[in-house]
Amino acid sequence: MASEKQDNEKTAPVLSEAEKEARQFAALCYVPVMLINFAAMFFVFFEKKGGKYARFHALQSLALTLIIVISVVVLNVVVIAGVMAGFMSGNLLALVGVWALTMVAAFALVFIPLVALVVIAIRVWGGHDVRLPLIAKYVDGFM
Repeated sequence: MASEKQDNEKTAPVLSEAEKEARQFAALCYVPVMLINFAAMFFVFFEKKGGKYARFHALQSLALTLIIVISVVVLNVVVIAGVMAGFMSGNLLALVGVWALTMVAAFALVFIPLVALVVIAIRVWGGHDVRLPLIAKYVDGFM
């Protein structure tokens, strides 16, 4: 009975210090605090910490962060253009519509990716190989 219990339980693999370090640096690259994110990427690229696993996740995180930043900049340009058009036309309803659209887009472009970054960081820390569909193929070209 006791041996059946032991057979059914999964034991965590024993990791070397290098594997633990690689997971830590790879996970830190996804933390949505820019200073920590870029500091981890710096160590991965210039100090060669974490090996190929950490480099892949640093590049993938950088690509994802750039996509988020570009999306937010485009959103801001669209909002500014909409507000200016609303003021020029004197249409208050257009301003309210632009504001409502901005709130929905800001939620979609900022909050959801931040939550996704945290989830990815946790999964990478746990040793899962998280490969984002389009980004991973692009990153593989740099590896």
